[in-house]
Amino acid sequence: MKTTYYSMSDKEFFYYHPNHLASTMYVTDEQRSVTQSFLYAPFGEITNEYNNSFGSSILPKYSFNAKELDEETGMYYYEARYMAPPVFISRDPLFEKYPTFSPYAYCANNPVKYVDPDGREGITVSGSPGDHKNKRHFLENGLDRSKQATAHFQRKGEKSTWIIYNDKKKGYTADLLKEYTKKAEKAGINVKVVSDVKEIIDYVNNKNGNDTRARDKITSFYYVGHAKPGDLKVGYNGTEQDFDPSNFKAEAFSSGTYVDVVGGCRTAVDWGLGFIDPSIIKQFSKILDSKSEIHGSSVRVQYNGGIMTNKQLLKENNGEEVIIKGRLK
Repeated sequence: MKTTYYSMSDKEFFYYHPNHLASTMYVTDEQRSVTQSFLYAPFGEITNEYNNSFGSSILPKYSFNAKELDEETGMYYYEARYMAPPVFISRDPLFEKYPTFSPYAYCANNPVKYVDPDGREGITVSGSPGDHKNKRHFLENGLDRSKQATAHFQRKGEKSTWIIYNDKKKGYTADLLKEYTKKAEKAGINVKVVSDVKEIIDYVNNKNGNDTRARDKITSFYYVGHAKPGDLKVGYNGTEQDFDPSNFKAEAFSSGTYVDVVGGCRTAVDWGLGFIDPSIIKQFSKILDSKSEIHGSSVRVQYNGGIMTNKQLLKENNGEEVIIKGRLK
């Protein structure tokens, strides 16, 4: 995977070529010529650099872990704090959880295997098609919403993850999953295919276990799939699996999270006057702060093929997009 940078002064494109840790190994120009290359010590010190005078004049030096290097100080900018290889210059905000490690240590002293995360993530969930004749509805629009998530990123380097629920009875074909996974990866989107709602809930709440969600909070959440008042029916007309926001932990979400569940039917409608199940957007409001914004649908939405905006989904049944704020202080 390569990252493109455009130099305004020289009006040229340059390409960063990373290794498995996202560290830039070399930079090429439009003629495929190598303009820079780097060798690193395990904790990020640049031990050897080819053509170092080239980059300092026209390119920002995104090198170790794709972090920007301040050449005056020799430190990397890691969003929450700076690192002066081989250690951070300030304490890990979660250092109390790791009494056996120095609060200034980088990646538990294992930089060959781990990368310190940027700390934010956008999530999109696509449900299974059920009895839909067009099996692409939720995939096409799920991919689109995953791309839209970038508009709500709160930090440079944030990631978008697309969770596709593939029902065991009424799911997607292997060819369709392969096709859309390839499209997503090309767009830089992480794809996670699951067949159990417990996996969705666990990923939202815990990500990959330990404190990975605490370090990588959710900044946006989109849903595209079947729904009924109070529940997101990812397995509709199949195994009938569902979940709702009451399954999520408030601490998994960042301040100012953007939620869009217009892609499901009646997500702004209560079930049983709210005594049985409050609407999906009301459930989200209970776990999000007042800076967060939640969008829901007042009617059954209609997927008529291709990528559809919220307005188009609501149009056929004269619905409206209901917007509320989170309730937490």
